[in-house]
Amino acid sequence: MKKIGLVLVLFLVSSLGFAQKYVVDVVIGDVVVRNKGKVKVVDVGDVLKVGDVLSTKEDSECYISVEGKGYIKVEENSSVSFEEISKSFGSGTKDSLGVVGSVIFSVKGIFSKSKVLNVKSDTAFATIRGTEFVVESFRDKTTIYVLEGRVGVAPMFTKNENTLIAKSIILSEGEKIEISEIDVINATSFINNKDEEGYGVFLNGKKQSLIESEKERFAKRMEMLREIQKKRLKELEKKKKEYLKDPSKLFEE
Repeated sequence: MKKIGLVLVLFLVSSLGFAQKYVVDVVIGDVVVRNKGKVKVVDVGDVLKVGDVLSTKEDSECYISVEGKGYIKVEENSSVSFEEISKSFGSGTKDSLGVVGSVIFSVKGIFSKSKVLNVKSDTAFATIRGTEFVVESFRDKTTIYVLEGRVGVAPMFTKNENTLIAKSIILSEGEKIEISEIDVINATSFINNKDEEGYGVFLNGKKQSLIESEKERFAKRMEMLREIQKKRLKELEKKKKEYLKDPSKLFEE
């Protein structure tokens, strides 16, 4: 089956309300996925599952379709680990992704209070309910930039996600925060001493506004992401009409 045919099958399934959650849509350069010691070269149409760690090398990137509605762009020398997908969480479900390097999220309209996306790095935790944001996690610090919507953020002082959500502050559109290993240590101290006020002052004091150069840099990246999405959807719609007219084309080699 041709690659476009495979992607179209997923697209048709999506249109009926049974979309695979995370599907590789564009691959540039060297991109692999690891799971339980096995390494596989990533291809268009691959469905990512729990336990997968997708990694890009230098001068490489990968675009992951989210339910056929949004995108995750994994930039060069970066990785995304799929720790949980559609796991029961309270009265809803949650996805938990780990990030290393630079990853752009455009997931507006996909997640909500009952369908949560949590993103983690070594130093930061973010909970999202549908928005556009960027996570840059390098060495001992993580920076989260909110381009649209709102994101809850907390230092990674515990592995308990309920506690992290409860201790999160809100970043709004046009805001960013940098959380380092030292910040995690300081946050842990406030929490252990039950100094809620001190914790809030400390964490809120780390919020900053995006500077113009950052706004311009991310605006260009998001525009490119949207253009790729429009192009792919247009291509798939065209192929959809062709395949509906002649279904046998789906199985052509």
